[in-house]
Amino acid sequence: MLRAVASVIVGYIVMAAIVMIGLTGLYLAIGTERAFEPGAWTPSKFWIAIMIVVGIIAALVGGLTCKAIARSNKPPRVLAGIVLVLGILMAVMAMGKAAPTDPRGPEVSNIDAMNKAVTPAWVNLANAFIGFLGVMVGAGMGKDHAGGTKPTP
Repeated sequence: MLRAVASVIVGYIVMAAIVMIGLTGLYLAIGTERAFEPGAWTPSKFWIAIMIVVGIIAALVGGLTCKAIARSNKPPRVLAGIVLVLGILMAVMAMGKAAPTDPRGPEVSNIDAMNKAVTPAWVNLANAFIGFLGVMVGAGMGKDHAGGTKPTP
């Protein structure tokens, strides 16, 4: 039981770390003007694509990590459910977020970008389902509960 709980917690932490480090690094690499629409707090299509790719990678690695620690199939399903529920809750909460009234300058710190960005609702909802599916696929790439590796097609 402890192994199962730990696997879910560690899987979630791994996902969060990949998202935070990945998005922070990429934001610093591409800059404010490529991450946002011109003069707005809305993320650019390019940034949305980056968010989706980083989310997929994080979910795959999180699911794989959870499965490797748990050595069974149930904990990754729990992690996927948690990711889906929290993702939907965060998407719903973000729907009521008002756009900042201050204009966006050409240089915005990473913290301000995270706090003030107004991500479209469909992106937030999509991330919840991408996370769910990514964890399930990532867990499927790991060893099965008998200890052997899954056969490749």
